[in-house]
Amino acid sequence: MASSAVHVNNVRCVETITVTFTTATTYTFRPEHPIRAMTLQGDGNDNGGTLSLQGSNDGVNFFALPTAVALTAAGLASTVVADMGYLWYRVNLSNITGTSVAVVNIAYNQ
Repeated sequence: MASSAVHVNNVRCVETITVTFTTATTYTFRPEHPIRAMTLQGDGNDNGGTLSLQGSNDGVNFFALPTAVALTAAGLASTVVADMGYLWYRVNLSNITGTSVAVVNIAYNQ
């Protein structure tokens, strides 16, 4: 399940997508504006799973970005990536053994 919220502060717009995983799965989204940067964060509650952000230009074939985050049993892990020009992005969580939450913050160019 995913939820999304957009926050506007002066001239900066940030969209936050929160995804709750209970099994190894993916969540695909398409940003509506040019991206300045993205932050991918996991809560670390999946006991060693790997959280990654992937990109695609057709929404079907996704490619790994240099953003894989190895999560631990506790704590937060995050990574930042600038816009790489993809039309579609996907949050991927593999090797999950519990419930985990991933958060993607997208800062748009305005």
